[in-house]
Order: sequence, then C-alpha cells, then structure tokens
Amino acid sequence: MTAVLVVSPDRRFLRVTEFLLRRRGLVATTSERREDAMRTLARTPTDAVVVDADGSPAEAAAWTRALKVLHPAVAVVVAVEPSASASSGGTLVSKWSPVEELANAIEVALCKTS
Repeated sequence: MTAVLVVSPDRRFLRVTEFLLRRRGLVATTSERREDAMRTLARTPTDAVVVDADGSPAEAAAWTRALKVLHPAVAVVVAVEPSASASSGGTLVSKWSPVEELANAIEVALCKTS
C-alpha cells in the first residue's frame, strides 16, 4: 500500500483529502505543521507527501527542496490554489481538484522518484 502524508494548516483540506485518499486505498496521515511533518517522515515510512502551498508557493517550494534533501525517495505533490503557477520542485495539482487528479499526481510523482 502507498503511504501518503498530507501537510496543510487548513484542517478542512486535511480532513477531506485524508478521507478521499483512504477511500482510494491509500494509507493517508496528516500533519498541520511542516515541522511536525518532518518528524513524521523521519520515523514513519512514507511514499509520498502532498503539501498544501497555502497561498505561498515560494515557501512551499523551499520546504519541498528541504524535504527532498532529507528524503530523496519520497514523492512530492504540491497542492496550489487554482491561480498559482510557481515552480514548486514537486508535481503540481490544484488544491481542490477531484481526488482522481490528486491520486494521478501522486502516481506521477512516485514514478519520477523511482
């Protein structure tokens, strides 16, 4: 099973995304804080991380780069607001896209890290 960590300060996004990913058969866990997410990654096998850019794609990109340095085998998908277009260092997906798009983005990101 694919283990996915969803990182976002937006509790609604966390709950909805976790629920929908679990319905797709993925093992989904959540973290509201990026610092906590890094600790989770250090102790829990994780295949992919979905990180909410939370209105700041530049900060998400910096955090994604740090994550990839520490955990190069972890696939990263960055959820952005529909109007965002900044490069993130990860696969981009619209924050409120259908779960099928998010699941496909996770699969693409996993292929890139293999």
